[in-house]
Amino acid sequence: MSKISVVVPIYNSEKYIERCVVSLFDQTLDDIEYIFIDDCSTDNSIQILNNVIKRYPHRSSNVIIHSMHVNRGVAKARIWGIKHASGDYIIHCDADDWVDNGLYELLYNKAIEDNADIAVCDYIIWKSSDNKQIVSCCKSSDAKNFFESIINQKESWSLWNKLIHRNICKNSSIINPTGIMGEDAVLVLQYAYLSRKISHCKGGYYYYFFNSESITKSSSEEK
Repeated sequence: MSKISVVVPIYNSEKYIERCVVSLFDQTLDDIEYIFIDDCSTDNSIQILNNVIKRYPHRSSNVIIHSMHVNRGVAKARIWGIKHASGDYIIHCDADDWVDNGLYELLYNKAIEDNADIAVCDYIIWKSSDNKQIVSCCKSSDAKNFFESIINQKESWSLWNKLIHRNICKNSSIINPTGIMGEDAVLVLQYAYLSRKISHCKGGYYYYFFNSESITKSSSEEK
């Protein structure tokens, strides 16, 4: 069992996947399990991933690559990753984003020190090197207040800046999302509801790439 499992859904991310994976493999924390879920990519994302793995032989034994049989969307990919994660804590990373190399050690140590179910970090919205903004998160360590802040949209409901104890993620009462929009909120609200204590690591350690090609940036009647 690893200290942390990082779940990374991949779908046609060849433009960004190398930057993401290098940042994950460069972590100062050694005991990390990496779970990459290929959601039927039609580009060179997985070839690039495998090339990066070859550059980090000390990480290769802790890497799992799973290929979905049909394209299921990010929510289903994440559910598969959570189901098969062995880490004491679980966190997610999007394939077009990247992380500071000390992020996971920082979050893990903070969660252990505070005996917290969830450890949250601030993040940076990155449009370019000249256009970036830090977003402060986690206004309260009280789980009830944290839940209320999320549901009132005063707190980010994203999964990727939250390290969550496996007992919370794998709780049998969790209802998994089925859609392609707002799936983070469906899970994070339940995780917050089931938690006792929240910890906060101040500072921007997760880099959220403002990708204009992302599904979350497009508009449709269905959405």
